[in-house]
Parts: sequence; structure tokens; C-alpha cells
Amino acid sequence: MVLLLASLLSVSLFLPVYQEKVAIPTDQRGGRILELGLGDCLVLGTSNNLDLNLSRLREKVSKHDYEIVDARYDFEFFLTGSYNKGETPKRSEFQPSIKSWGYSANVGFRKQVITGATLSLGFNPIFFNQEVQSPFSFPSEGYRGGLNFALTQPLLKSAWADYYQAELDIATEQVSIERYIVDRDTQVTLNQVVDSYMALVFARENWRVKYFTLKLARDQLEQTNKKIKLGQLAPRDRIADEADVSQREEEIIVAETSILDQEDALKRLILPFKSSSDWEIIVKPSLVVGERDPKYPVPQWKEAILIAKSRRPDMRAQERVVHQAKLNLMRRDRDLLPQLDLTATVNTDAQQSSFGGFQQDIFGALFPDYGIRLDLVVPIGNRLARNRFERGELELEQAQRAYRILEINVERQVRQVIRNLLTLEKSTLAAKQSVRLAEDNLETETIKLGLGSSTAFEVQRRNTELSDARSRLLQARLDYRKSWFNLQAVLGQLGEGSDLPATTEYLDGPKK
Repeated sequence: MVLLLASLLSVSLFLPVYQEKVAIPTDQRGGRILELGLGDCLVLGTSNNLDLNLSRLREKVSKHDYEIVDARYDFEFFLTGSYNKGETPKRSEFQPSIKSWGYSANVGFRKQVITGATLSLGFNPIFFNQEVQSPFSFPSEGYRGGLNFALTQPLLKSAWADYYQAELDIATEQVSIERYIVDRDTQVTLNQVVDSYMALVFARENWRVKYFTLKLARDQLEQTNKKIKLGQLAPRDRIADEADVSQREEEIIVAETSILDQEDALKRLILPFKSSSDWEIIVKPSLVVGERDPKYPVPQWKEAILIAKSRRPDMRAQERVVHQAKLNLMRRDRDLLPQLDLTATVNTDAQQSSFGGFQQDIFGALFPDYGIRLDLVVPIGNRLARNRFERGELELEQAQRAYRILEINVERQVRQVIRNLLTLEKSTLAAKQSVRLAEDNLETETIKLGLGSSTAFEVQRRNTELSDARSRLLQARLDYRKSWFNLQAVLGQLGEGSDLPATTEYLDGPKK
């Protein structure tokens, strides 16, 4: 009767004690402690994650790439200056020997416009001083030069505004692509933060499961030792209990290591690591799972697919890739044409003994000179342009196929995550039932052991079953919550402000 009461007391004490919060040894190792909720980790992950900051740099690079393309339409100022000195031999009475020296300059502006035309305006004054061996009159010094305007416009290949605007549009699309990639990388990273946070919560709570399993094993060993002292059991009967205690001690060591591993994984995702001392920070999750699990709303998969297709950043990015490929193909199609360039020039020339008179003649356009020129280049075979065009066709087909594959993958991910969420609802309820049955079985087996109708081995087995059942329940509860965030990531809605939805419904029925 005494043994029966002792058995009942040990079981009744164990079951409530499991709910107590026992200090975890890994929290006592020294270092700054950060007690963080899941929302805190999402905010830290968004701002501190090293991989996300690298991804943001790629977006900045793409913006500079756009500026590089757009910069070709900026004005160019050019200026050259030179000094010349020389002598020419006499060729005839009309071409006498000349000794000369002088200065010259060429100054002006150039600009390419969106049609592909190149405009240039230059002024090239020259001061000369010369000694002419001739009976005819030649000026000994003076100014000559001109004002020159030139326009070169492609007419076929690489011509007109749509061709060059497409290049700007491609660069603009690349900026959008990189921005969408950053958005998708952010959602993927935040989903990893959720997974890692839940894994750390599980590791810590699982340590408590193993701790109380060890406590029960030690209690069982203590009961066996008491029976041995009373002469009811032989000394060898403690061997099985001692082996069980040793096994539980090994499990708790593994559980402690798991806490450290999961803590490092979470720190890698949320800390900036400006110094290696960040590894010494202790992260303590503040999430309390509780004994009841809210029932989260699950959308219909067809509705969810429409949401995902409209919000997923990677799908928006792939749409831009397809548009880029179309623009590239249009440009390469235009490059199949022969090169035909029209050049128009207007020049005003002057030569005066004074700089003032020289300027007046030039800017008054007293001696204008006009010209028009056509340049035609026809590549024989045109293999370069043709192969670029055919490659552009393949790149467009490749981009369109990639979009379709992504679309199918998104549909599959949505269906899978919704199915998983519904499955975890059932798994959580089943795991709760398993824990209740395992508790009853352990209690029954402990009572039977006290009455002499069972063995220590059976109690150990029931203890193991209860430990496993509690671990499965804990895992199912956390997986259920984690799966909600997985759904938000698949739908393209996961952000630093995401949280579990508020609900009054519970998996096991109305709240009592």
C-alpha cells in the first residue's frame, strides 16, 4: 500500500512539474542577453542581414548602370590647342617658300540625341605669322579659321528614337528586376528567420522535455534503490534504471548542443556582425506556445494562386526579363539593316589681319559652305548581326519559358503549403491525443510497478514514449505556426510587420 501511494505521488508530481520553467544551462554561460519576439527578429533580419545588404548593393549597381546608358546623351565640351612652326620649299612662283609659326585652337560642343544623331558645333581660330619669299603680296600675320556645324543621322541600322529608347528601357527594367530580387530575397530571408526562430524555440522547449524525462528516470532509480534497501529487489535490478538515466543524460547533452546550434543559426540571420563579439550574445525567444493552438484561416488554393501571381516579386522580375528580351530582339532586328548615315555640314570661313574682323566675318556667315554626304556600309553575309538576332530570339523564348516554369512552380508551392497547413492542424490534434495517452500509460505502468505487476523496463519504455510524444507535439505546434509564415512567403506577403493572425477559433474547439 505504501509503494502504491508512493507511485501515485511520483506520477502526480511529475505531470504538473513539466509545466515549470526550468533555467536552461546555456543561458548561464555569460554574455549580453537579447530577449526577442518573432517580430523583433523580423525587423532585425530586414535591417541587419548581411546577405540582404549585399543584395541591396546589386540594386544600387543597376541604378548606376542606367545612369551610364543615359550619360551618352550628355553634352561634351572639347578644347584643343596647338603651336606650329615650319618651312615649306618653293615649288613655283605661285607656291613660294614660306616660313611660318602660329597658334591654333578648336573649341566647341558635341551631343548625341535620342534619334542616334550626333551634333557638333566647333570654332577653330588660327593665328599665323609667316615670311613668304615671293614678289606677290602675302599677309605677314593674321587670323583664319571657321565656325563648323555637323549633323550625322543614321537612317537604317542603329537609327531613330525607338532604337535608343529601348536601350534606356532595358536599363530601367534591370533596375526594376534588381529591386524585385531584393524584395524576394527579403521574403526568403525573413522566412528563414521564422524557421530558425521556431527551431530555437523547439530546441529550448525540447531541452525541458528531456530534463523532466531525466528527472523521472532518476526518480525511478531512487524508487528502485529504496526497494533494494527494503530487500524487495536484488541489487542487479538497478542496472536497467541506471542505464536509462545514462541514456537520458546523453539526450540532454545533445539537446544543449542543439540550442547552441540553433541560436548561432538565428544570430547569423539577424545580427550585423560588425565584430565577432556578436557570437557571444545570448538570444532568448520570448514566444510562449501555450497549451492551446489557434486555428488559422486557410484560403482556397485557387484564390491563393491568384494572390501569389499578383504579388510575388520573382514573378514581377521575370516579367521584366521577358520585356527586356523583346526590346533586345527589336534592336537586333534593326541591326540587320545596312548602315546608311546622312551627314550635313555648315561651315563659315574667314581670314583677316585682325581678330575683330575675323570674328565679324565668321559669325556674320559672309562665306558659308554647305555640304551633304551619304555613307553606305553593307556587310557581306551580315553574319554578326544575323547571329545576334537569332540569339535574341532564343533569349526571348528562354525568358518566356522561364516565366511559365516559375508560374507552375508558384502554383505547386501554393498548393503544397496550404496542404501542409491543413495537415499540421490534424497533426497537432493527433499529437495532443498522443501525449494524453502517453501520460495515462506512464501513470498506469508506474502504478502497476508499485503493485508488482509490471517491470522497470516497461516504465522506462512508457517514459520514452511520453518524451517522444511531447517532442512531437511541440514540433507540430511550432511547425503549424511556421507554416502560416511559409504561406505568407509563398503568397509574396511576408514582411517585417508580419504576424500570426488574431483568431478566437481553436484547433480543439471553443475556448473553455
